[in-house]
Amino acid sequence: MRSGHSERGAALLELAIVTPVLMLIFAGIAESGLFFRSVEVTQNAAREGVRLAALPGSEYNNYAVVDARVAEYITQSGLTGAVTTTTSTVAIPIGGGLNANGVQVTVTYTYNCLFLGRVIGLMNGTFVPTMTYQTGALMRTEMGAVGP
Repeated sequence: MRSGHSERGAALLELAIVTPVLMLIFAGIAESGLFFRSVEVTQNAAREGVRLAALPGSEYNNYAVVDARVAEYITQSGLTGAVTTTTSTVAIPIGGGLNANGVQVTVTYTYNCLFLGRVIGLMNGTFVPTMTYQTGALMRTEMGAVGP
């Protein structure tokens, strides 16, 4: 005996319902991977910049060489978003009430979302498919040897 209800097309309907959800999940995985890659690249660019800024003489021209090196690192890594570099001198506490001279490089990067831009814009309330974040690095400056 056959039942009165036909199940023809049920699998197609289920596929039509599930496919957009799966595509959204896969796009989210890809987008988060690309985002974390950009975070790692900007963090490494800040480290490259702070290593250069810690060398004696790098403060000439207001750390222009450091800013150029950070921008070059980011460009060579394939990132295309807007980048801003800030380099400043800081005091680093080394214990016993003493401070060492240090330098800090902060990289501000605007990540352009590829797949889920409008969705992320809805979630963070900006309705703009970009995310701006900062990474930074801090290092003691290298001092020349001082004789007696």
